[in-house]
Amino acid sequence: MMHKLLSVWLKRPVSLSISAAIIFLMGLLSLYHLPLEVAPSVEFPRLTISVYYPDSTPELIEARVTSPIESRLQELTGLRKIESVSENNYSRVYLQFDRKADMAFILFRVNEILSDYKSWLPAGVLRPEVQKYIPEEFKQNGFISYRLLTDLPESELYNLVEEKIKRPLRNVQGLAAVEVFGLRRPHVQVLLDMSKMEKYGLTLAEVRQKLRGRIEHTGFIQNRSRRLALRLDNAFHSLQDLNQIVFRKNQSRYIYLKDFASVKDTYRRLIYKKRINGKHTILINLIKESGANTIGVADRVFATIENIQNGLPAGNALLLVNDASAPLRSAIDDLLLRTAIALAAIFLLLFIALRRFLYAGVILTSILLSVLTVFIFLYLFDYSMNLLTLAGLALGFGFMVDNAIIVFDNIEGKRRAQEITAHTLKVIFPIFASTLTTLVALLPFVFLKQELQIYYIPFALVVGAALIASVLFSFFFVPAAYWQLAKKESKAAGRKKPLAGSALYQNTLHFFIRHRRTCILLFLWAFGLPLWLLPESVKEDEKASAFQRFWTSAYNVTLGSALYNSIRQYSDPLLGGTSYLFFQYVERGEPWRWGGDTYLIVSIRMPQGSDYGLSDKIVSEFERIAIKEDGVRQVETTIGPSSAYMRVDFEKGAVFSYKPYILKDKLIQRATQVGGASIGVYGYGDGFSSGYAGSISNFRLKLKGYNYLELKNLALRLKKELEKNRRVSNVDINRPAYWSWNDLYELQMKIDRQKLALLHLKPSETIPLIRLYLSETLTSDKIKIGYEEKFLNIKSAGFQSLQLDRLTDKWFEASGSPPFRLGQFAAIQKKKTLPQIKRENQEYLRYLGFEFLGPYRFGREYLEITLENFPLPVGYSIEKNYYSWGKEDETNLLFVVLLGLLFIYMVTASLYESFRDPFLIFLTIPAGLIGIFLAFYWTDTVFNRSAYVGVLFISGIVVNNSIILISKMKDRQRQGTDLLAAVTQGSLSHIRPLFLTSLTTVLGFLPMLFLAENKTGDLWYTLALTGLSGIISSFFFILIILPALFYLLESKKNKKMKSEEEKVRL
Repeated sequence: MMHKLLSVWLKRPVSLSISAAIIFLMGLLSLYHLPLEVAPSVEFPRLTISVYYPDSTPELIEARVTSPIESRLQELTGLRKIESVSENNYSRVYLQFDRKADMAFILFRVNEILSDYKSWLPAGVLRPEVQKYIPEEFKQNGFISYRLLTDLPESELYNLVEEKIKRPLRNVQGLAAVEVFGLRRPHVQVLLDMSKMEKYGLTLAEVRQKLRGRIEHTGFIQNRSRRLALRLDNAFHSLQDLNQIVFRKNQSRYIYLKDFASVKDTYRRLIYKKRINGKHTILINLIKESGANTIGVADRVFATIENIQNGLPAGNALLLVNDASAPLRSAIDDLLLRTAIALAAIFLLLFIALRRFLYAGVILTSILLSVLTVFIFLYLFDYSMNLLTLAGLALGFGFMVDNAIIVFDNIEGKRRAQEITAHTLKVIFPIFASTLTTLVALLPFVFLKQELQIYYIPFALVVGAALIASVLFSFFFVPAAYWQLAKKESKAAGRKKPLAGSALYQNTLHFFIRHRRTCILLFLWAFGLPLWLLPESVKEDEKASAFQRFWTSAYNVTLGSALYNSIRQYSDPLLGGTSYLFFQYVERGEPWRWGGDTYLIVSIRMPQGSDYGLSDKIVSEFERIAIKEDGVRQVETTIGPSSAYMRVDFEKGAVFSYKPYILKDKLIQRATQVGGASIGVYGYGDGFSSGYAGSISNFRLKLKGYNYLELKNLALRLKKELEKNRRVSNVDINRPAYWSWNDLYELQMKIDRQKLALLHLKPSETIPLIRLYLSETLTSDKIKIGYEEKFLNIKSAGFQSLQLDRLTDKWFEASGSPPFRLGQFAAIQKKKTLPQIKRENQEYLRYLGFEFLGPYRFGREYLEITLENFPLPVGYSIEKNYYSWGKEDETNLLFVVLLGLLFIYMVTASLYESFRDPFLIFLTIPAGLIGIFLAFYWTDTVFNRSAYVGVLFISGIVVNNSIILISKMKDRQRQGTDLLAAVTQGSLSHIRPLFLTSLTTVLGFLPMLFLAENKTGDLWYTLALTGLSGIISSFFFILIILPALFYLLESKKNKKMKSEEEKVRL
């Protein structure tokens, strides 16, 4: 079938040209419409509901906000787990759903349930915010942010921001939201003179009723032939209208609002204040829709901002603070430059080797069409172009080059269509086998846990698409295009040129075959024996079996003896080879991590009841230290109720210097000098990396139990245990993500209902009167002045200065009741309350975190040992909740890798009908690792996320090449050639394509290597370093060691067969 299909395709040059043109155009259109993002646009089956309830305690939040929300959300289908946190002013409810839940519908239902929150949540609660879950690896520092520089008064500023800035930005396609921080909302305050109200006989209820001005629909009236609606305009058009409200007529005059109250047009207190580089600012934060093209949305935003700038009053301007599209633009421009240089170098090499521009063009066109096919795949299946899919494309690019060159090399010099078809079919089996083994290796990714699937599934799909596209174009486009060129050339012109140095290679190969055992031992020594992993001794267990005790004793006498341990400092490096150098001296980062900005965080929590002034004063000292420090790009400060938060970002050149560490130490030193506040200083990103990318404080534990105080005592005991190691510092039993406090108090007013009834009073009459004197923001009252809706706050004059003792002794008067004092029926008590209520399936939670000053793996080993020996009471547990890369993730990934290797072995064994040949193929992978280990050791480079992609890349390429080489040697054997000649001829026939594929890969990686600005932060640098070193070392292995090893095993097999034949004869 394949023979007929290929023969037909060779005879249809027009169809070939049209098909290539269609793919070319569709690929370019797909690329144009692909969303460009730094990280993949993902959707996890989790939601977070956040509610702000000002001036409220955790117990009040739990009773009146968190519990009602939880009860209403229990009805959601597919809900697996609900967690909640109730703390000062905030409620957070975390929902986790089934893996296959329809999150679009669930999000709609949650918003529908919460839409009428005002009817079942207390007055003063702000609108609940529903947020999708985003893992730490995908979180970014916003999309685009601007700072408004202005000197306008607040009366003009609010309208400027709402009408001239927010309104145009909301219309930008691809923007999900426009957030404004630092802008105070209009607020109408009515201060009542209670003595005058008493004099005029007015009640609070009358005042509230009169202030509800509105436009009412009265009915309809006939006007000639038309029926018109009649409305009563009872709205307020200015503050003067409020002052002129008539309440009643007293003797000969009317009583107006201005007679017993003053009306002020003011602004609500800010929940948060923002500063950038120490200057107060109005921050405009733009949030991009998930899946929208980052660069496209950014361009539309910049065009809109330019129009807004032109319409702003003189002296006002928008200053760009953060642009998430800038690094993506830079990365794409850089990648395009490197790709262009690499393609030019590859084309030049192919031209030199093939000596024909058109021949080189055929291979490059095949590669280009394969890449464009991947773009079409991404577009059709709604994937974005991001660093993850680009990494998959980079891995697939190697197969595209490899397959195209192998097919072309096999058909070059053939002049007839039948010959081209026959020689193309000769490489179908090895290319099919290598492609199938790689595809099978990707299958276990579906068994990854859910969050890791988000990392690996798009990557695996892109690699799979690249492999399939590469095979199709290599088998159909390359032979067909070559045939069209071959028909137009003379017979001599198309003759295949032998590669120079073939004789030298043949002599070298024979030398290594003669000394095959020695060279194989040298190879094993180069990779290394992991003797350094062995323990110094094995502890004897009296309860163990006799067999176990025997081996324990034998180990302690030999490898665990004092003599051997005394020479281990020499034997381990000597016998460990490159593996020892890598695992002992090369720092290793996480396999995947995104958004690796380097920044410092300073979190400040003040005692309960502290005002803005105190937290502002404390954080300003930290600002002063950070702003004047060399290498700091920006200091952003947020000041909230009893708290402050500061983020310090560094200039690009300072990220990998000593400067972030120096500043962190200065800030910590300042924090130790501040009393009365809880202050945390944390460093994040590559600049604070010590092996694992991220913060040095990279350990967090989750403690669970049914008693809050016992759980706290457990955390304190664990803290004391961890601090026994000098490398452990900054142990925090109140570790974020959630804060906790030791002492938190609230005032509770207990009403004696019997005494209240004797005074002929009701709670509904007394509470509104008491609120007139409270400095609270629990109000949802609004008033419309003209076309603008403002918050309405009705208070008694002088309420700010009223103290607690005066409140209890103050006389109140309700309508129809005699005057009363609060102390007659109520008692106010100071009560200690829980600082934070966190629950997970009815259990209390507490988080503990600490910093370990050293490589991540050492800290993790110490933590494992500590927890193993730490006694836990019944009903309590400790979970190792590592920040990004936990043991569960690592175990899951290791399982998938091992399962992939098993699948590869099973497929290759079935294809070759041999259990031995897959073993030979697998040996090429450690051959590539030898070069990689040495390269990272010599260059002192962190083995980070892109290096893992490089290892996958090298594994695929070397397995591909080794399968083809073994297939060629076996073909010679099947033709009756003796073993030495079969090995020699098969290796010689493969040296040219192997040389071309290896050298083109090297040339493709060189621009990535030499154009990198810094070797630690450049994703493509480590990918290139891995690819270059692995290709070079595996090249020599495949050319020399693999044929020698094949000869060794085949000669033993032949001897065994001859021996069996002689036995049969006898």
